[in-house]
Amino acid sequence: MKILLTGPFGNVGESTLEELLKNNYEVRCFDKKTRRTKKVYKHMSKKYPNRFETIWGDIRNFEEVKRILQGGIDFAIHLCAVIPPDFEKDPEYANEVNTGGMQNLVNAAEMLQNKPKILFTSSLALYGSTMGEEPPRKVTDKIEPLPHDIYAFQKWDMEKILQASSLDWMILRLTAVPSMRMPMKIPALMFEVPYDQRMESVHTWDAGLACVNAIKAFENQRIMNIAGGDSCRMTSGEYITRLLEAFGVGAIPRECFREPKNDKDWFHLDWLYTKDSQELLKYQRYTLEDFAQEFERRIKVRKALIRVVSPLAKLYLILRSPYYRENKKKVKLE
Repeated sequence: MKILLTGPFGNVGESTLEELLKNNYEVRCFDKKTRRTKKVYKHMSKKYPNRFETIWGDIRNFEEVKRILQGGIDFAIHLCAVIPPDFEKDPEYANEVNTGGMQNLVNAAEMLQNKPKILFTSSLALYGSTMGEEPPRKVTDKIEPLPHDIYAFQKWDMEKILQASSLDWMILRLTAVPSMRMPMKIPALMFEVPYDQRMESVHTWDAGLACVNAIKAFENQRIMNIAGGDSCRMTSGEYITRLLEAFGVGAIPRECFREPKNDKDWFHLDWLYTKDSQELLKYQRYTLEDFAQEFERRIKVRKALIRVVSPLAKLYLILRSPYYRENKKKVKLE
């Protein structure tokens, strides 16, 4: 079976490519050439020499998308997307890649006599702010993205484009997926997630396995949530603290994080219903602690250096928070 994998050199893409190669699929990769994607490509090519084909290009270019579907593609895993925090740098470009890229893929696939099945990874961001509701979130819940969450609306548009097509499709709505290649610079988006926010992560290796297992377990027009299960459920404060510990920095005060004003002022994270996806795709293997320990092993040398300056690193993060001073004043007044 020949698989097209778009976005293979991103976070979930790398994990998916690894699983595809372990399962001896014939794989064609399609990605945009950047410093980051070239680094992952080089790593994977060295680890799996001559095991996969790579075509560099731009998902916004319809002619290029038609070309990558030539040669008997049986199944396409569409991961290519601009996601937060990179999304905020250029939302218009992100829309061209996300919504426009999906339209190009669908249009090109529908032109073929033998149409490939499409697996698309969407996002739990579609559910919006749900802290005022009883968890877990189910795919039958109302789709109500946060009004300012353009990324969520684009993911919703991508789902609708695929669902309106004549293709066989399946959609996996992913929760937060921490990356083994997390940059040492912590994104400002971290401070926007309230400390007590319910959240559930999924290990990047498990997300990749879910995508690959969906090839054989494919169910047409099926939408499912993908998350790590009970062992990956926590609050955002617990999640951030463990990741900062993995970096060698340690916990920062809860006052650094945005305080929600009402039930609809929380972030688009929550616990997800995954009993059905786990039964079908059998992907839940690792916990957040497993991720943190593997991440620590990979950055062992850098972590030792960070620990030396951890008080300064922690102060730097506190001062970067747009909420710390205001929240600290409120605590004193109380």
